[in-house]
Formats: sequence, C-alpha cells, structure tokens
Amino acid sequence: MIELVHNYKKVWSMYTLASLLDKTASSGKDDIRLHLYVHEDDWKEAPIDWILDNFPNVKIYQSFWRTDNLAKTMCHLKTYYTGKEKQLNRRIIYFGGNRIMLGDPSKNMPHADFFKGSVSFLSRKAVFHDHPTFKHYYNTLGLWSEKRVEEIDPEMVIFNWDQLKKFSNDELFCYEQRNKLKPGWDNLPEVDKDIYEASDRIFLHNLMRYAHQYMPRYMNGKNDLLIQLDSIGPKDCINYNAMLRKSWTLNIQHKWLGRDYYECPTGVQLALPWDSYSSLISKIPLNFREARMNEKLLLKSEKQKRTSRELIKVGFRLGKL
Repeated sequence: MIELVHNYKKVWSMYTLASLLDKTASSGKDDIRLHLYVHEDDWKEAPIDWILDNFPNVKIYQSFWRTDNLAKTMCHLKTYYTGKEKQLNRRIIYFGGNRIMLGDPSKNMPHADFFKGSVSFLSRKAVFHDHPTFKHYYNTLGLWSEKRVEEIDPEMVIFNWDQLKKFSNDELFCYEQRNKLKPGWDNLPEVDKDIYEASDRIFLHNLMRYAHQYMPRYMNGKNDLLIQLDSIGPKDCINYNAMLRKSWTLNIQHKWLGRDYYECPTGVQLALPWDSYSSLISKIPLNFREARMNEKLLLKSEKQKRTSRELIKVGFRLGKL
C-alpha cells in the first residue's frame, strides 16, 4: 500500500482529488491510503462528506497551520502513528501543492523492497540541473543557490517509513531552541510545540544528512525558473510541455493556473499543459466547481493548442522542425 499525504487547498485540491478518483477505483481499495489534512478554516461538511463517499481508504485530519506544510504535516503524521498498533506502510508520498496524478501509482512507484536503505527520495527544484547547456543558465541568471537545501522541492518527497520512524523528532525537526519557549506555550502538548517549531528548511536539511536518493525527473513534473523567465526558446518549451504530459505527477503553482493566458510569460504559455487540469473539470461535482477558474483553464488550453499548432507550421516551413 502507498500512503499519500496531501494538504487540502480550497478550489485547487478538488483537481488533485479528481485526478485520484480513477486511480483509487482501478487500483483497488488497499493499494492507496489517502491522508488529507484540512485546515480548520476550510473545514466544510459537504466536501468532507463527498471525499469520504468517493475514496474507499482515506483518513482526514484537521490542521491549524498554513506554512511549512511538509515539515509540520510529517511531524504530526509521524507523532500520530508512533507507537500505534496499526502502522504506516513503508512507502509514504508527500503530495503537496496543486499536484495532480497523471500516471498509475501501481506501475510508476518502485516496489516497497526498493526503499530498504534510504530515509527519503528528494526532488531538485532545478529541472535542468544536469542539462549540458541549460544547467549553466542558473548561474548566469543568479538563480543557483549555494545552500544545498534551497535546491530541494518541498512539495514532493517520498519517505521510507521503516527508516523514518527510527529517528526522534529532535533528530528530524531539530528543536535546539526548545528552551526558548514562547509566551503561552507552557500548557501546550508536546506535539503542538513540535509542530509549531517544525520548518521545511530544517527538515530538508536534516533529511539530506541521512541516507537519501533523488527521484527520477518524471515523478515530479513542475514548472522551472528558466521557463518562467523565458530563458529557453519556443521549441524547447513545446518539448518541455510534452515531457510534463508524460510525468507521473504534475504541479503547477496557482499564480499561473489562475492567470489569464496572455498575462503569463511566453515560456509558461507554451510549456505548461493546461488541459491536464481542464480535463479534470468534469470529474469535480458541480457544487464544488469554481466557474471563473475553470473558464480560464479552458481558454488557456484552447489558446495553447492554437499557438503551438501555428509555431509547428512555421517551424516546418523554416526547416527548424
């Protein structure tokens, strides 16, 4: 079984859940268990009831944090299951952001035996970090960070629970400043203190100190700063679009999802597959659909197809394609 951990986001998580509907139904009740963290301000009975009715294996938790979602969520999940008779399964995926699943989890996730030695599988923010030409652009544009932890994407991490549970919260979340208690903390439960102090930066730094590997590029499809800054040409943007469509998961930031097509940089217009999201609209119940956002996604999908078609025609005429 795969443990899928996601922080619910009003509007955008409906696309995430829509992308998982067929995967959970086809893969069977016992292949995926969804752990959904819903902020107390977003807790509504109607969507919660729909989730419980449509996902055969789901656990829903009410959360109180909005920042450092990776660290705080994993801190709570680890504390919740420590010492429990029913434990988590070996493979845990933190499924953050506006992420949708494009591939079949039973075919794209390595078998549990593959995870024996490593605590985590990380993903770099820089998609072109090993490209023979584009990797130099990060340094030229002043984007490449000297601090290794800032190169890691906190919105998708795969954990090995068999190894993770061996560490204490102090070893993972680094609470050196516990003696500097904030006003009003005296009566808080220890788990709440842990969650308040947990940060993505410290958590990722500690994960990189222990045995870890990097997941293949196809597992975490996402935008790249070189795309956003129009640093690569139209042909490469179209190729990037094709690559994202073959990814196992796709995460596009809401600032691009919610923006009109011609307000986006040219690279973003061409490189991000908008129809991967717009094709999920029909799976979202009518009363949970956001009409304005859906209209933008549908328009962007159509405009991208039209623009890409014209670019390809011109490329053939010029002998570039």
